[in-house]
Amino acid sequence: DQDIVLLVGETGFADDMESGSGLWTTGGTNNQWHLSARRAFSPSNSWYCGQESNGLYINNMNCYIQTIPFMVDHNATLEFMRWFEVPIYGSDGIYVIIVHGSESDTLNFIGTGGALDSNRAIQGNWFRDQYPLGQYSGGDTIQLRIAFKSDYDGEVAEGFYIDDVNIQAATYITDHEEKKIYPLTLEIKPNPFRYSVDIRCVINTPLPEQTASRVDLKIYDVTGSLVRTFNVPPSYTGLPLSINWEGQDNKGRRLAPGIYFVVLSSGRDVTTRKVILIQ
Repeated sequence: DQDIVLLVGETGFADDMESGSGLWTTGGTNNQWHLSARRAFSPSNSWYCGQESNGLYINNMNCYIQTIPFMVDHNATLEFMRWFEVPIYGSDGIYVIIVHGSESDTLNFIGTGGALDSNRAIQGNWFRDQYPLGQYSGGDTIQLRIAFKSDYDGEVAEGFYIDDVNIQAATYITDHEEKKIYPLTLEIKPNPFRYSVDIRCVINTPLPEQTASRVDLKIYDVTGSLVRTFNVPPSYTGLPLSINWEGQDNKGRRLAPGIYFVVLSSGRDVTTRKVILIQ
């Protein structure tokens, strides 16, 4: 017997920002998100986070745009165009977030993060961002949130433009396929985190004898430097193991806010998840 999955109703989301803001909500602290013709990928308007009068955002912002709820299709992909300019120094940028009921999943942070010459800036031409959304089942209701945060160091720039948002979708019937079991899995909650994060790791297949004593859980920063190592017992095959990380390195020092990578490895099997530490 085979299970048949049928989605009823419209799925996906698409907006080129030319028909107004009706498909979005916006809010937050010092909110400057608005539809603008200052820059656009196609044809005339985009969401802009900055001041229309002078083309600069301000300090101490924590604001967002968010789509109306919509039903996602099987193995959908999120795409959007973005242009931005921010100072190199500081922590100004956007978080790309999927809201799913009471939970949220941060897909990426785009912005500053270095301690370089503050007179310089990071500036990009229009770029297409793509994120697979296969972790959501066909028929799930989700929302896309793009949140902009700026620090209070006095350095600002033009900010962010978002255009041509599309979550690919097609209503179709598919045969149910047996869910693939991956050798290693990682779950990280909450993400982003401020004080502590729960890292749940599972080894779903028996370990070869020669690697039974080598299960490694390591955390790296964006430069590839190892910042934290955990000792993981190899005897919990098939059962989740929860490890709490408080954003510290191997010497117990608090790490700087930013993006880190959690790497679980056993023999030739490796899986990686991104985690964001915030102030």
